[in-house]
Amino acid sequence: GINAEYGGQKFSVMEWPELYGYPPFFTRQTANQLVANEQASAWVDLILRWCAQHRVHELELSAALDSDLFRNPAINRGLSREDATYFVGCVCQSTRADWVDASKSRCWIYGRPLEDWGSALVEFAKECGGAGGYTLDELGDGGETTGQDFHGLHPDILLNVCRYLESQAKATLF
Repeated sequence: GINAEYGGQKFSVMEWPELYGYPPFFTRQTANQLVANEQASAWVDLILRWCAQHRVHELELSAALDSDLFRNPAINRGLSREDATYFVGCVCQSTRADWVDASKSRCWIYGRPLEDWGSALVEFAKECGGAGGYTLDELGDGGETTGQDFHGLHPDILLNVCRYLESQAKATLF
């Protein structure tokens, strides 16, 4: 069945963790550091799973605040913008996302660390003999990359991966 919406698109039902039905999950816990860390970890996992299921590579916080990611109408609870920003920031600290802008209104969701995506690109280049260059379009949607983990990634995410590889002296951007 279809029951979720984000950015005007509808998606199939997501399997929610048990915590999603627990009202305190939607309020940032700060009194006990262990509980706070566990809650942040649970939100990081949920955000990444939700984005993967909905194929969201660019998370707009305002749209997400109105979605089932940060709002559970069954228990009449939702995260505040401040708490959602904090938990998305935790995803960024895990190196599986980056804020697009200084206002923290949009975030690139990588799903896994840039280092992992970089390793996949380097491995692909080795398999292809390491010669020549590729455009972002060829990497993301080209026939040679069909079946690769990075095939279909948003071009801006691929650019960030390539910038990472360039910083590691494993690629050159031009």
